[in-house]
Amino acid sequence: MKPTCAQPARRLALFCLTSTLLADMLVPARAGEPPAFVIPAWAFDRGNVRVFTEEYADVGPMVAFGGQSPIHVEYDIDLPATGRYTLHLEYAAGAPRPVEFLVDGTRVGEAARTASGSWNTSGAHQELVAELDLAAGPHTFRFRRERDFPHLVSLRFESPALPADFVPHRPKARPLPAVSPAAHLKPFRAEVNPAALRLAIQDLTARFGSRYPRGSEFRDRLDRLERGLDVAETRAEAQTALAQLAREALLANPLLDFDRLLVLKRGFPKPPAARQAQGQALGVGSLNAHTSDDTPRQGHWQDELAVLSNLRGQPRFTTLHRPANDETVIDPALHFDAQRLLFAQNGAHQKNWRLWEIGVDGRNLRQITPDDGEDVAHFDPCYLPDGRIIFASTAVYQGLPCEFGAQAMTCLYLLDPRAQTIRQLTFEQDSDWCPTVLPNGRVMYLRWEYTDQSHANSRILFHMNPDGTDQRELRGSGSWFPGSFYYARPVPGHPHQLIGIASGHHGTPRSGRLLLLDPSTGRREGEGIVQEIPRRGQPVQPIVRDRLVDGVWPQFLMPWPLSPEYHLVSAKLDPQSLWGIYLVDVFDNVTLVHELEGAALLWPIPLQPVTPPPSSPTASSSPVTRRRSSSPTSTPARDSKAFPAARSGAFASLSIISPDAASAASTARSVRTDPGMSNAFWAPCPSSRTAPPISSSPPTPPFAPTPRRARPGPPAHAQLVRRHAGRGRLLRRLPRAAKRGIAEPTQPGRASPTHPH
Repeated sequence: MKPTCAQPARRLALFCLTSTLLADMLVPARAGEPPAFVIPAWAFDRGNVRVFTEEYADVGPMVAFGGQSPIHVEYDIDLPATGRYTLHLEYAAGAPRPVEFLVDGTRVGEAARTASGSWNTSGAHQELVAELDLAAGPHTFRFRRERDFPHLVSLRFESPALPADFVPHRPKARPLPAVSPAAHLKPFRAEVNPAALRLAIQDLTARFGSRYPRGSEFRDRLDRLERGLDVAETRAEAQTALAQLAREALLANPLLDFDRLLVLKRGFPKPPAARQAQGQALGVGSLNAHTSDDTPRQGHWQDELAVLSNLRGQPRFTTLHRPANDETVIDPALHFDAQRLLFAQNGAHQKNWRLWEIGVDGRNLRQITPDDGEDVAHFDPCYLPDGRIIFASTAVYQGLPCEFGAQAMTCLYLLDPRAQTIRQLTFEQDSDWCPTVLPNGRVMYLRWEYTDQSHANSRILFHMNPDGTDQRELRGSGSWFPGSFYYARPVPGHPHQLIGIASGHHGTPRSGRLLLLDPSTGRREGEGIVQEIPRRGQPVQPIVRDRLVDGVWPQFLMPWPLSPEYHLVSAKLDPQSLWGIYLVDVFDNVTLVHELEGAALLWPIPLQPVTPPPSSPTASSSPVTRRRSSSPTSTPARDSKAFPAARSGAFASLSIISPDAASAASTARSVRTDPGMSNAFWAPCPSSRTAPPISSSPPTPPFAPTPRRARPGPPAHAQLVRRHAGRGRLLRRLPRAAKRGIAEPTQPGRASPTHPH
């Protein structure tokens, strides 16, 4: 039986141990190896490091930089016998941070010399530091570095000279700080839940009828097994049979009749690493603030795009594309006709991300985005129904402000393969991720709104026309939960639902909690959250936390919805599990389709054609170099929750600001420069006596917005301003309500056919 998440829960509960229980944390010698003991890194005697029990500590505590430099930590150990001791250091480091290692004040060498691939303790690895000839008696082991300390987890000492039952006596070692045992940890048990299985069998029988012919048989078998679970003598046998029944009944779902999945099979040069990999070690990002620009292009994994078939029997792989020289593959995207797909890997001539296309038969491989320079990357592609392609690129040369520009940010671009043109669609200070086409033909994406926001909680779902016009919030404006929502996709069979991965800012990147949302019923905080999978019937609390998903299990990635009830997803159920492909449902069944030792299985995409959405209205289809104007209508402020002052009619004008004066002037109703504000223009608003109430209903004449001509391209920024005593007073800055392209549809106030504004 696989380990369950009760184990990390118990391990985190040990956080409250005092020094009197330190001996219980020491690990005995492994079978066939010399006697050994382990010192947790937090049990140090002297130093200026800080103990972390939540941040980065997803499977246990660690010590790291505590605010002062140089950084040092010391451990006093009274050895029982003279002999040769081997020291292993367990640590986590997303980048190399070697430390100086000293014994009794004498420098021995360096430790933590390489990167483990992750800053989280779940991604820690052990390094052989030194073999030391030491006399019996007290010794001091010291680690020191000028700055940027690695995350130390434990020290392991091995020696044939050690007594088999030796436990060091360390009365002055620091106790672990008293903290609550990770209140946000949500234990998960992978055992089959008979009640959840029954609900799914009943649903499949009612929903598919003759397409699910064995429904009655499955129910009868479940009845018999449940009776066996109640008898101690037959419980073990019944549990084994129940697991077999669950796999058989749930994978008989007719939604899996396509029987072929496109997957990214990521092999690890050191197979055990596949069970610890998350974040950067998994190749999905080092931080949610970063993009795929910081993912290694080569030499870290053995990647392969493959077709996984025979899903209900013994699944088997057929290689579709395996790049040479251990080059990394990311972001596969299947065309609507299921005959070809896009992905990103190194270009043929320049070693940075480029988009490639290949047939599902493995033929006609070609690079489709140009070589723009070694410092420009293209990834995260999305096919449009008309044959064009939206993708993310670092061509904007925009850097992450809080890292002084060290991380490249991305905007979205539109590639027309027939015309051989590329046009920029979004103009962000920071990044856009995960473009995907909605059922109404518009494009949904995740936008990071950094300026004037709490940037750890300001990744907002946006949607726009495929040509970049009419950009607007879909969910999350003014909301603190969830902090990010990656890999969002529309749910087939429902007009409004979305599924995606709720995550945080720092901490565990990209992976996290699997949520179903319905923006038509609510767009902020806990509103509109249909369900978390698994955890049926449990309300989802809108927790405001930077590291939202550290220590939460299961961890999910890259969902692919089959219906409102059933979804494919890549998942890691507990800290020791592999990343496998699972079928999950709203009844809390989590069914393994396939996993592979030494590898992670990512991006499950059914190999079956789908009807493309209709082509969405566009306001501009020309390259930006042609400077052709579009004619959107500026969006009225009409959200009563977001703009209470506007609801009361308290504002008198709208300030339009743009880095391009012509864009600001073309958007404003009248031109009046505001002294002290570059390229700012004012648009007078109706007086408070005649302004209609702000609501979600369409505006009515004579207050319907007046159409204005606006150039596609540079963004605009708006402010609601109260005019009084001859001066302007800012009521509300609108970073999203009047960006370039955020506009009403052709008929003012008309909602999009499938998704709300």
